[in-house]
Amino acid sequence: MDWSSKEIGKFYLIDIMNPLVATVNMAIPFVVSIIEDYFRSTYTALLKYSSQKEVILKGCRIQGEDLVLLEKEEITLEDAIARSRSFQNMKRIGQSFKELDNNIDLFGVLNKTLRRRKPVSDTFERIIGFWHRIIHRAELIYDYAPKALLCDIRTIHVGVEKFYFSLINLYGWSDEHPDLRRKI
Repeated sequence: MDWSSKEIGKFYLIDIMNPLVATVNMAIPFVVSIIEDYFRSTYTALLKYSSQKEVILKGCRIQGEDLVLLEKEEITLEDAIARSRSFQNMKRIGQSFKELDNNIDLFGVLNKTLRRRKPVSDTFERIIGFWHRIIHRAELIYDYAPKALLCDIRTIHVGVEKFYFSLINLYGWSDEHPDLRRKI
């Protein structure tokens, strides 16, 4: 039997000791850190050339440790600004990109449904919500099966690609890379 097809969430008392529940719950913080890193890196790259950089810098509160790293030239100014923002909340992520360029519509891209399912943004919100429950409340999500996790990872991958391709189209970037030509 495939590990992703095991039933989870049916018998609470059994699932408390189910190693698959622990495995799925341990994977969630890694998935969220990937989401966070992608959006932070994209924000940093766009900020570097943004016409709004000065406005964003005026409203930014850079942490003391980031100022030290800036002084030592271990991070860039754009990195320090990005590190001062939260990329663990989809609403704040969308607002951060809107501040860079009003034409960047993260939710417009992610609110489109995928094969008549719920919007892609719902998957991002659910995974981040699970992360908050696991990290801040030390809860385990007992009814979240490995199969559902794999499906959510695929959906997140599609959402990240859709956002990336929307940026390519918005800014008129080159699609010379062979992998990009087939997807745009």
